[in-house]
Amino acid sequence: MIEFKQVVRVTPLNGSSPQPVTFSTDPFTFEPAQSDDDSGTSYRCDHDFVVEIPPSEVLERFSTPIPAIVELFATGGHTFAIGTAGIPAMVTVCPHLQRARLHVTCTMLRSPMRGA
Repeated sequence: MIEFKQVVRVTPLNGSSPQPVTFSTDPFTFEPAQSDDDSGTSYRCDHDFVVEIPPSEVLERFSTPIPAIVELFATGGHTFAIGTAGIPAMVTVCPHLQRARLHVTCTMLRSPMRGA
């Protein structure tokens, strides 16, 4: 099992503001689900991260799903990317009372954990 740092970086791909946004998270685990069907093997990388409530401009920017690349950082120094420029992850942030939920939806053709 890979141990992750409590930080996630999201780089939007929608062109208007490609600056990465870094979110501080609660401890989490991540394991993509492999799926085999007639079209081949794919990996579901859907995950909800509990994060600190970001500034209002970030909440507004991520209030609707936007295409992005989500980076996870392992304590051993590896970085794992969910989504690519060709098949991006869709990301939203939903605020709650004291924390927010960073919702990531992505199906990838290769496991983001390969080489781990």
